[in-house]
Amino acid sequence: MICSQIIKRALFGSSLVFITIGSGGIKSNIGPLGAEQVECLGTPAVQSFFNWFFWSINFGAVIAHTAVAYVQQNLRHFDYGYLIPLVVMINGQLIFWMSRNRYTTASEEGSPFKEIVGICWASGCKGFDRAERRDHGRIYTKESVNRVRAFCKILPVFGLVIVYFGTYAQTNSTFFLQSERLDISVLSKNFPVAALGSFDNVSILILIPLMEIFIYPLLEKINRPPSFLQRIGLGMIFAVLSVVAAGVLEIYRKKEHWVIQKIVDTKYNASSVSIVAQIPQFMLMGTSEVFTSVSGMEFTYSEAPDMMKGVCMGLYLDTIGIGAFFALMIIAIVNRIFRGTGSVFLVPTFGGYNVDVHTGKYKTILGSGFIYILGLILLFASSINFKSLYGDQHHYKDSKRAFFYSSLVLITIGSGGIKSNIGPLGAQQVECLGTLAVQSFFSWFYWFINFGAVIANTEVAYVQQNVGHFDYGYLLAVVVMIVGQIIFRIGKNRYTTSQEEGSPLKEIFGICWASKCRGFGQVSNENQGRHNGDVSVNRVRTFCKLLPIFGFVVVYFGIYAQIDSTFFLQSERLDISVLSKKVPVAALRSFDNIAILILIPLMEIFIYPHLKRINRPPSLLQRMGLGMTFAVVSIVAAGILEKYRKEDLSVHQTILNHTYTASSVSVFAQVPQFTLIGASEVFTIVSGMEFTYSEAPDLMKGLCMGLYMETAGLGTYFAVMIISIVKKVTKGVWFSDEINDGKTEYLFFLFAGIMFVNFILFICVAKRYAYSLGQKR
Repeated sequence: MICSQIIKRALFGSSLVFITIGSGGIKSNIGPLGAEQVECLGTPAVQSFFNWFFWSINFGAVIAHTAVAYVQQNLRHFDYGYLIPLVVMINGQLIFWMSRNRYTTASEEGSPFKEIVGICWASGCKGFDRAERRDHGRIYTKESVNRVRAFCKILPVFGLVIVYFGTYAQTNSTFFLQSERLDISVLSKNFPVAALGSFDNVSILILIPLMEIFIYPLLEKINRPPSFLQRIGLGMIFAVLSVVAAGVLEIYRKKEHWVIQKIVDTKYNASSVSIVAQIPQFMLMGTSEVFTSVSGMEFTYSEAPDMMKGVCMGLYLDTIGIGAFFALMIIAIVNRIFRGTGSVFLVPTFGGYNVDVHTGKYKTILGSGFIYILGLILLFASSINFKSLYGDQHHYKDSKRAFFYSSLVLITIGSGGIKSNIGPLGAQQVECLGTLAVQSFFSWFYWFINFGAVIANTEVAYVQQNVGHFDYGYLLAVVVMIVGQIIFRIGKNRYTTSQEEGSPLKEIFGICWASKCRGFGQVSNENQGRHNGDVSVNRVRTFCKLLPIFGFVVVYFGIYAQIDSTFFLQSERLDISVLSKKVPVAALRSFDNIAILILIPLMEIFIYPHLKRINRPPSLLQRMGLGMTFAVVSIVAAGILEKYRKEDLSVHQTILNHTYTASSVSVFAQVPQFTLIGASEVFTIVSGMEFTYSEAPDLMKGLCMGLYMETAGLGTYFAVMIISIVKKVTKGVWFSDEINDGKTEYLFFLFAGIMFVNFILFICVAKRYAYSLGQKR
C-alpha cells in the first residue's frame, strides 16, 4: 500500500514537471508562430489572428469545463477525465507535425539576454545613449541599443498586467471556494462546480466575434479605433466589476439559510442561493480577458523587437504565473496583517512624510508616543480576565477581541511615527560634529534598542511563560513607555530641530513625470509653467538612487523575519529543559541582541578606528554586504540543525498549555544561528540606517528613513509570500502545519539560496553606486 502511494506520488510529481516544461515551450511560441503566418497581410491581420487564437483556446476550455468536468464529478472517473486531454493532445501534435513544411519561420540569431544585460550594464543606469560608446572593447550599435530600449519600455506594462492576472487568478481559487458553498442543484441535477468557468469562456466566445466582425470595424470607419493600451485598460475595469460582484454575492450568500451538499465525497455547508448567481462575475471576468489578455498579446508581439519576440511573449505569459503568486501574497498578507510585525513597519513612510511636510520630528514622535501608549493600555486590557463583569460569555470574548485589534491598530500607527523619526532626530543632535559622529550615533542607537530587547526577551518572557501572567508582561511595557515619554518631553527645549518645507512626494512625482522616463537630464528648467531647478532635480535623482538598495534590503529582512517565525517554531520542538528549569522559548531571541551588544562596542571602539588608521575603512555598502553574508550563514545553520533535530523526537514538553513532540537536542543549539543573525544586523541594519540618513536629500530625510524602515515590513511579507508559494508548490511537504512531519530544512536552504543571489546582485549595484560628496570625504 505504501509502495503504491509512493509510486503514484512520484508519477504525479513527474507529470507536473513535464507538463510545466512542455506548456512553457508551447505557450511562449505558438502565438508568435501563428502571427508570423499572417504578418505579410499587415497589422490588422495580426490583431485579428490573436483574437481568434484566444477564441479557439477558450472553445477548448469550454469543453474541458463541461464535458471533462461532468465525467470527473458525476461519472466518478477522474482517470477518464485525464485520458481525454491525452488523446486530444496526441491528435494536435500529429496535425502540427504533418504541416511542418507549410510554416513561415524567422531565422533568429544571437542571444537576446546577452544583449539586454550587456547594454544595461554598459549604460550604468544613466541612459541607453551611454551604451553606444565603447564598453570594455565592445561597441553596441544604435540598432542593438534601440532594441533593448524597446524591450525595457514594455516591462512597466507587464508589471501592471501582473496585478490584473492576480485578480484573474481568483476564478480558479476564491471563486471556486465560493461555488462549493452555493446550492449546486439545478433542475434536480448537481451542476459541476468546475463548469462555472465555462461562462468565462462562453462570454469570450461570444464577445470576440462580436468585436472582430462588428465593433472594431465600426470604430475603424469613424476613425476612433482604440489603441492596445486603451483596450487593456478597459479590460481592467471589467475585472474590477467582476470581483466587486463576487464580494456582493458573498455578503448575501451568508445571509440565507444553509443546505448540506456533497461534492466528490466531501460535504459542504452551503447557502440556499443558487450557484447560477456566480454567472455575472465569471462573464465579467471573461469580458476583461477579451480586452486585457488578448490585447496584451497583440501589444507584446507588435512592440517587441524582432529578435526578442519569443522572449517578450514568454515574459508576458510569465505575468500570469507571477500574478497568481501575487494573489497568494495578498491573501497571505490579509491573513497575517494583524498577526506579525510586518504591519508595524509599513507605517513609518507616512510618519516620515508627515514630518517632512507638516509637524517636524519632535511633535511627530511626541504625538505618536501618546498613541503608542494608548495602544499598549488596550493591549494590557485585552489580557486581563474580567469575565465576572459579563454575564454573557459571547460578549466577553467580543470585548476582548475589540480591545486587542484596536490596540494593534494604535500600536502600528504610533510605532510608525516613532520609528521613522527617532533616529534622524538623534542624528541631528550630533550632525555638527561630522559624518563619523553620525555613523557612531546610529551604532549606539541600535545598541540601546537591543539592550531593551534583551530585557523584553528574558525578563518579560519569563513572567509571561513561567509565572503565567501575560497581563503583567503587557503592564511592564505600558510603564516603561510612559517613563520614556516623560523623559522625552522633559528634554523638549534641548533638541536641535530643522524646519522642513514643501512636499517631497509632490516634487518627486513632478520631476519624474517631467523626465518622461528618459533620464533626469531631460527635465527642462521650465515644465508646464513650473520651474524645476537643478537643486530639485538633484534631490530627486539622489532619492531614486537609494531605491535599488532598499530593494535588496527587503530580501535581507525577509531572511531576518525568520527569527520570529520559523526559528521560533524550531525552538518549540527542541528540548527547553536546562537544569530542571524550562528556558523561555522567546528568550532565545536575546542571543541575537547579546551578539549586537557585544559586537557594536567592539566595532566602534577597536575595529573601525583601526581600519581607519590603516586607510582601509569599509564603506557603508561594504558593511551592508558583509551583514548579508552573515544572514546566509545563519539560515544555513538553521537548516543543518533542522535536519539533525528530527533524528530523535523523544521528548514531550508543554509550553503555555500546548504539548509538543520535541527533539532531545537542546534549545541552546540555536544559539549560533541567532548570534549570526545578530552579527548581520550590526552590519546591514545599522549601516543601512547610516547610509539612508547620510545619502538622503535634506528635505527628504524623514521620507527616506520611513521607506528604509518599511523595508522591514515588506521583507516580512516577502517571506510570507515565499512560504506560501513553497506550501502551494510542495503541497505542504517542505513546510507542513507540524514541522516535525515536513522538510523545513529545505525551506531554510531555499532562503539561503535567495539571500546569496540577492548578495551577488547587491555587489554588482554597490560597485557602481556613487556616494554623495559628504560620504566621499
